[in-house]
Amino acid sequence: MADFLVRHGLNPDKVVRFSITLTQVLDTQYDPPEELLTEYPRLEGDEVWILEIGTYELDTNGDEIPTRKIHLATLSDVDREIQETVEDMCQLIDWDPLKTDAQPPYVYWYLPNDGEIEAANEVTVEDVAITTQVYFKIRDSLPATGIDYSSVDVELEVYAPDGTPFQFDITSEVELSGSPYDLQIRWNPPVRVWDEYGG
Repeated sequence: MADFLVRHGLNPDKVVRFSITLTQVLDTQYDPPEELLTEYPRLEGDEVWILEIGTYELDTNGDEIPTRKIHLATLSDVDREIQETVEDMCQLIDWDPLKTDAQPPYVYWYLPNDGEIEAANEVTVEDVAITTQVYFKIRDSLPATGIDYSSVDVELEVYAPDGTPFQFDITSEVELSGSPYDLQIRWNPPVRVWDEYGG
């Protein structure tokens, strides 16, 4: 068994403990639901996994939140099952008082840089080679609802020799990683990808 902590982005002062167990059993110990056998007929002669997630936190009515038991044929989707189950259980918890998300996300690190990282100001880095990888980190400090990945738009602005600016939408080319509260955005210029992998 393992424990992990969950907190609401708009009430970072409240922390809820969850417990999780993952047990492998033989079919002689386990009578799988009919719908599981329909989806995974091989369960009749195979080992299966039982995922259990519980918490001592009460729901909004002051009642116990039932432990969730999930039957898994494989572990390929275990991360998704854990996330969806915990999110569902968190909907039952009283997280009040919720605070206001008053501050916008901000850039706190970027590459390439000139040694000056000032999140409050617009950043300009000159003389960057066309093959340079662009990488920056955005933080949404609590209390916050987190960064909506679907709202992330990334534009590239370049200048012609005569100073004429050109903008390109590269949103579909960037890689997102991290979390909604600490988002990392990376862009590999196509010419760099060509140099590294050929084409």
